[in-house]
Amino acid sequence: MKRIVSLALVLCLSLTGCGQAAKTKSNKTTDTQYVYRSESCSVEGMEIGVALELARDDTWLYAAMARAEQSGGVKKWLVCYNAETGETKRIEPDGAEGTMLLQIAAGENGEFWGVLYSVKGETIAEFSVNRYNANGEILASNNLTELMTREMGRGIYGHCLQIDQNGSLYLGCGDAGNTMNSVLMSVSPEGRILFRTGVAGMVQRLILTDGGKLYAVVNRGDDTMEILAVDAVSGETETLIKNLPQNASRTLLAASGDGERLYYNVSGDLYEYDVTKEESCRLFALSDMRLSVEELVGMVQTDADHFYFLSNTSDETGTYQGEWSCVCRVRTDQAEPVQDREVLTLAMFAEDSDVDQAVAWFNKKSDTHKIEICLYGGLDEKDGADRLQADIASGKIPDMIDLAGVDGMTYIRQGIVTDLSPFLERDSEISEGDFVENAVSTYRDGEGLYAIPTIFWLGSMVGKTSCLGERSGWTLEEFREYADALPDPGAATAGASKEEMFNRIMVQYAERYIDWESGTCSFENQEFLELLDFVNRFPDDVTGSEEQIVEQIRSEELLLYPTTMNCAIMFQLNRAIFGEEITYIGFPSESGSGTKMMILGNAFGISQNCKDKEAAWEFLKTLYTSDANIIDGFPVYKPYLEKAFEFASTGVYHTDENGVRTEEPKYEIPYGSLNFEIYAATDEEIQQIRSLIENAEPADIRTPGIYAILQEEAAAFFAGQRSAGETAEVMQRRVALYINERR
Repeated sequence: MKRIVSLALVLCLSLTGCGQAAKTKSNKTTDTQYVYRSESCSVEGMEIGVALELARDDTWLYAAMARAEQSGGVKKWLVCYNAETGETKRIEPDGAEGTMLLQIAAGENGEFWGVLYSVKGETIAEFSVNRYNANGEILASNNLTELMTREMGRGIYGHCLQIDQNGSLYLGCGDAGNTMNSVLMSVSPEGRILFRTGVAGMVQRLILTDGGKLYAVVNRGDDTMEILAVDAVSGETETLIKNLPQNASRTLLAASGDGERLYYNVSGDLYEYDVTKEESCRLFALSDMRLSVEELVGMVQTDADHFYFLSNTSDETGTYQGEWSCVCRVRTDQAEPVQDREVLTLAMFAEDSDVDQAVAWFNKKSDTHKIEICLYGGLDEKDGADRLQADIASGKIPDMIDLAGVDGMTYIRQGIVTDLSPFLERDSEISEGDFVENAVSTYRDGEGLYAIPTIFWLGSMVGKTSCLGERSGWTLEEFREYADALPDPGAATAGASKEEMFNRIMVQYAERYIDWESGTCSFENQEFLELLDFVNRFPDDVTGSEEQIVEQIRSEELLLYPTTMNCAIMFQLNRAIFGEEITYIGFPSESGSGTKMMILGNAFGISQNCKDKEAAWEFLKTLYTSDANIIDGFPVYKPYLEKAFEFASTGVYHTDENGVRTEEPKYEIPYGSLNFEIYAATDEEIQQIRSLIENAEPADIRTPGIYAILQEEAAAFFAGQRSAGETAEVMQRRVALYINERR
């Protein structure tokens, strides 16, 4: 299921950058005579599977669906819906078992056109344009695999494929000669190129109207997007709308039947563009219609008063299913009043598709509350944290906050976030014991627990067991002794530069030099000066290709190497690189256990000023217990951590014609010109990962701002601009100011 979901999302759901409000020649608001309302739209046949495409003719709306089967094939079908009568029908088109019906277009007399598509690895395996009868039987087929491979290579993306009623294709694909540009192309059913036009930027969406008018959305390199009119015969383009901010997620595009009105989304709102008047007006917010743009596959307008949307929705278990939605326009004086839902805001510092999905799921289910994401991401982490701090100072405190994006302990100590322990104690579904303890303890202060992260990574240093002996960890002094005993302690001890080694040691040792209670620090001491001098022995830069690094590791020119792991695959890759048994000895630390938990985001807490803490808790529970990130990080929720281990341990097998069953690699990971095959994890490997997790030190959430100060000043020392004593003096002054501002 995940395999087909991933492929479907790559092919059909484009991602873009973030922006603010739409800017067009005219940006009117909705006509006040009308309002838009979401209506229920129950369509039979929408069984579990991934929705790929929405199309229409004069009678039917067509949803193309697909689902991976245990046999290894792909089940594909069309769900057809008559919006006027409510009638539904199902069509299972013919075609190769492993292909998906990527794009569809209505023909005449119930016939339709479709593109059968499949990939093997990253190569197009089949690309066929087929004409079907009303029962899904192939009437004619043209295999364009060779042409598409030659013209597009790996460059097909997004909704950049349309078919007209004659079977001609219109494509937007990457330009192999210039990755920042695209190509608009038209191809006849027989494989003859009708036009080929270069476009500056990435073609993200194409739409073809009933009257043969072609429009395209193009993302430019300056974080803006434009909507183009494309001559469907010559390929010549004309810009209709300029300087639209790129969406934080997906961009949709639809048109009226005559092609005189376009519909597109910007920053969560749907707009209408009048091609003749060259004017845009805002129609409605998608979230107000219980629609999540992150889930939407496509939209069509059936008449002036009705829009239909097709979504890929997932429940709390991560199971996907296609879903129809209808938004209708009614006169204001005829509309029934709709009770507004209370808005709860969620402060985040980076976009996250899993969080977007959770928000969409909650907003659809709740009749009383609606979650809105406030994205504080900026040019750097400090910029976003400063903007949130300014909002809090002015009284605009979000209802929920991602504490991984700020100085978490300061927010806890200042009483900005609330203790989650009472919620866990009252909850009948989850408890504190359901989460990995040392990940959760990152956000503990005294008896209180103020945030729960969803995933974690592990940061460590790894070396051959044969070189490290019985060591399983070390203090800084033990690490020095080990390095001093080697001929070249800089290049031979670790594949890390001065800067990286200093940063990694400070993650473990920074708190040693800080007294938060008294507001003082002690960097001007002999121990810290010796630490600076020791780190200065490492190389300025670590150079060399991945192949050279592997050679140095295996020949023991590099005895230790820094690593970060977000899943069992990375653990297995490290062993493959070293070529023998390895020890995760970690970076030097006071405790001697130098493997560190890394909380890189999504550690959510509830603010003291939250408008409805119980509702916020019900939403956050869906994030805390989500299994959507089993590859992007180790889940903190234990049931899904076990699920991740089970997945890592499950083998992939092939049975030949003689009935001989052979295990195959689950992954082939390129490493420069090398290629490592990763098989199912063994029980021993899973146990080693468990041990690493159990003994890893919790992440340090008190000193991210201090790290930045120390790194900046240490860089001046490494560059020879200051002595160790002068560097420590500046660090002392700046860090003391920082901690006293946050006491």
